[in-house]
Amino acid sequence: GGGGRGGGGAGAGGRGCGPWARAAAAPETADAAFAALLADPAAPPARPAILPAHLGTPADGILLAEAPWPAPARKAAADPAAASPGRPLPVAFLYAERYAASASTFLRAGQLAELVAEHHPERYDIAWTPEFAAIRDRVVILTKWALQSRGAEEIADLRARNVAVIGVWDDLPADAAKMAALDASMTLSHSQTLDLARRFPATPAFHVTHHVNRRIPPCTPPADRLRAGYFGELANTALPGALGGLVELVGIDTSKVETDWIERLPEFNAHWILRRRRPIDGAKPFLKGFLAARCGAVAVAARGDEDALYYLGDDYPFFVPGLDPGDLEAHVVAMAAGFGGPEWRQARAIMEQVAARSTDAVVAAEFAAMIDAVTA
Repeated sequence: GGGGRGGGGAGAGGRGCGPWARAAAAPETADAAFAALLADPAAPPARPAILPAHLGTPADGILLAEAPWPAPARKAAADPAAASPGRPLPVAFLYAERYAASASTFLRAGQLAELVAEHHPERYDIAWTPEFAAIRDRVVILTKWALQSRGAEEIADLRARNVAVIGVWDDLPADAAKMAALDASMTLSHSQTLDLARRFPATPAFHVTHHVNRRIPPCTPPADRLRAGYFGELANTALPGALGGLVELVGIDTSKVETDWIERLPEFNAHWILRRRRPIDGAKPFLKGFLAARCGAVAVAARGDEDALYYLGDDYPFFVPGLDPGDLEAHVVAMAAGFGGPEWRQARAIMEQVAARSTDAVVAAEFAAMIDAVTA
């Protein structure tokens, strides 16, 4: 795993001169060359230092994270022709009929199936179905409510008659017995990927970015002054009453598919994406950040929110200092006063990177990489 926006390597300062050139020309091992470089009196005065503790350890830090990576279990299709070379691979998104109208089914089953079919028309034969008993000889994407409503033995039977079964937990708590019956998990955040990989090392976890609702087109936000809004379940955010005039709340009932709020997106140039965490909350994607990026807006975020630091980077200017009402009020007032200034432009540049990292094409590529790994 890895974090941050950039990606510059060890040679970012150039290889042709100075200490890099001396290290490259040294006949010793890399460790010996590094030790010699530190002892060289001609070396630059800036010397290496141990990374601060708040950046984390090499196994779980801001830059790198370590997790087990098992080989997925391989199993041939019952019908060999179903997965033969030269034919599209049969893939089925399996959803629960009872929850067909929910937002999660609409997005991570219906829309994701359409997205993959559009980007890989010759690669996959995509089906979207609630028919649990009838499905066979396919790679099955067992979406959230279908996974929740079936027992481990039923999932094992499903796996036995298909090429592979990939579970989509979304914000559900992972169940050990069901996890053991799966070939893999499809995750919605890097944090969830690491968590599942560490807790269930025998079942590989694959991150597939949660796409933005495909009904939402890119838009040009207002440029006159700060216009901030929150989009989502109102109980899930923290907003002091004193900020009611600066941050507008636009409620969304995610138990069903609502679209009225989409028409209001062009009214805002900043999205309030602070989350009030509760004990019952499961994993969450950085979807509100992706939405803000799609709309050309900046995001007001908490550094500790899932994946926020990964996408925005440590130097993002609009991380709030905390959820204390006084701190939040001061932060928003400062944002309003600095609208259009250097920090605003920096945040906009970062959000453009977030938009590029959450396109439908990126989602389709991650999905294909997951299928390749599971069926190789």
